Amino acid sequence: MSRLHGRTLYVATAIVFVASLVLFTISGISRFKNGNGIDGVIGGIGWFGGLLLFLVFLVLGVTGIVRAWRRRAATA
Repeated sequence: MSRLHGRTLYVATAIVFVASLVLFTISGISRFKNGNGIDGVIGGIGWFGGLLLFLVFLVLGVTGIVRAWRRRAATA
């Protein structure tokens, strides 16, 4: 069961990273980057959502590294 839980963390990390890239890409489209009204809102959601998801990606990455390090230290 522990192996499945670890893989779930890595899959979630990959999904969050891809979603972050998609949001950053949306915020970089010139229509949304320099838009007014709903286009500006979509660009803002893309930018701040991408930043938030990248922060979540970093936290999940550090969590995975710490878990692997603790698991390796426990077996040694």
